[in-house]
Order: sequence, then C-alpha cells, then structure tokens
Amino acid sequence: MMTSEDEQKSETSRQENVVSDGGELTCPANSAREPTDPVNSSRESAELIGSAETPEHPARKRQLNKLFKQGLRYVIVGFSSFALEFLLFVVLHELIAINVVVSNVIAITGASIYNFIMSRSWTFKSTSSLLRSITLYILLFIWNQIFSSWTILFLIGMDFSAMIAKIITMAIIVCWNFVLYRKVVFK
Repeated sequence: MMTSEDEQKSETSRQENVVSDGGELTCPANSAREPTDPVNSSRESAELIGSAETPEHPARKRQLNKLFKQGLRYVIVGFSSFALEFLLFVVLHELIAINVVVSNVIAITGASIYNFIMSRSWTFKSTSSLLRSITLYILLFIWNQIFSSWTILFLIGMDFSAMIAKIITMAIIVCWNFVLYRKVVFK
C-alpha cells in the first residue's frame, strides 16, 4: 500500500514527465512531433500543392490568356520581320556590296514599316491615336537603329562576321521591343 508520501512522489514524477505546449499536454517522448491542427494542416497542404487546388480569378486568367496571345503574335510578326530585315541586309550587303551601315539602315527601315503595320493592327490591336503610336514607334526606331549600327560595328571590330553581329543585335532589340510596344507604343 502506498503512503501519502509515496503518492506525492509519484504525482510529482508524473508532472515532471508531462510538458505543457501551448495549452496542450504532451509527453516528452512525443514532444518532437508537433501537435496537429486539422484546419492549419489542410491549409498548409493546399499551399504545398500550389495553385492547382485553388481556382484562379477569371479576370487574371483572361489577362494571362491575352498576354500569351500577344506574345505568340509578337513572335510571329517578329520572326517574319526578322526574315525580311535579314534578307534585305544580305541582299544589300553581300550581293550588291553596299556599305554595312547603309545596308543595315535600309533593312531596318523596310522591316520596321512592315512591323509597325502588323504590330498595331494584329499583334496588339491598338486603338490608340495613330499619330501617338507613329511618334513613339519612330523614337524607338531611331534608338534601335543607332544601337544596332553601333553594336554591329563594335562586334565586327571584335572579329565577328557582319551576319553574326546582325543576329546578336537583333536578338537584343527583340527583348526590349515587346515590353515597350505593349506598355508604351501600342497601349
């Protein structure tokens, strides 16, 4: 039979083995495991799974769809502009032997006129002022022309062929043109 002194020691020992954890009592041997909260654990699971579980806002989905379509059209118009510009450049510089800068200016001008018409009417379906779009497009055109000519001459000076220099330059310009067309020129 336990005496009251033995019962007190047993109770003290039991209390030492039980740890309080945010209002919940747990055994020290199991204290490495966190208590499970069914509400929070299901939220955490959904976050781990990602947006596949959560429906996307319809307006955001439409916006992304429009951006994707514009991007695809930009690529199509861009590749066809690239082909036209590069073809003109090759014909003028390689076949007719016109100076590299003059060939570049003519090639960019021809491709830019085509690109403006296609970008405004098909890619971005712009309804903004035609005069505003032309003005901004021409400013960007002038910048692209200066950048392109200087970069081609610089790369040729570094022993790149004129063709490779032209391709590198065009790739750089394509990147900033999409953003500027979409956000500024054809807004």
